[in-house]
Amino acid sequence: MQRASDFDEICAEITKELEWFGLTAFTSLSNVGPGRTMVDCLFANTRPEEYSLRYVAKNYIEIDPIVTELRRKVRTFSWTEVRNMRPMTKRERWIIEEGRDFGLRDGLTIPIPNASGMLDVFSPCGLEPNLSERARQALEIICTFAHKALQLSLIEKSRQAPHQSLTPREREILKWVAIGKTDDEIGMILSVSAETVHTHLKHAMRKLDAGRRTYAVVQALRFGEISF
Repeated sequence: MQRASDFDEICAEITKELEWFGLTAFTSLSNVGPGRTMVDCLFANTRPEEYSLRYVAKNYIEIDPIVTELRRKVRTFSWTEVRNMRPMTKRERWIIEEGRDFGLRDGLTIPIPNASGMLDVFSPCGLEPNLSERARQALEIICTFAHKALQLSLIEKSRQAPHQSLTPREREILKWVAIGKTDDEIGMILSVSAETVHTHLKHAMRKLDAGRRTYAVVQALRFGEISF
């Protein structure tokens, strides 16, 4: 996995490694949090296409008990633990049990904290996986490394894509945007008008092919235009 650089090759190596534990599919998600859809967060997904499309189409993420538990915990947990933890509604049980039809009866949810303070998630799953304590210890290491390998591959690819460089002022404004400052607040910090900030931000978003300010920050980080 460490030697591989191509995204598909890394996915293949991850799949091969997870098979040792009876895990046949995985999902890798970035910056999981309020207001973000499954598509916004997705790095990689090898679960059956029919299952994945149904999950997105029915917006299962809003009621999935695994996702609900993830909002409460920052430690690794299994699907079985969630089943046994509390009484679930009929819809919640259905979401978990539906995976059985696709060979996905149990799995792990492994939260991975990132530099922004949010959580990335790597979730391997299978029909009857080995999720013993020893296996889980190994899987936390493997899956954390796997997630970072995928992330680095995507960053490298995006940096190789042609883009117009940002000006020093555009980089400066994006750094303030990244920590949650509004145009008015950035204007006060830089001693310029909010309109000037907005204009610089629009130019930066166009150069980065970003329709939203938050995505412009993500793109700027990927291209190496800004750092923290």
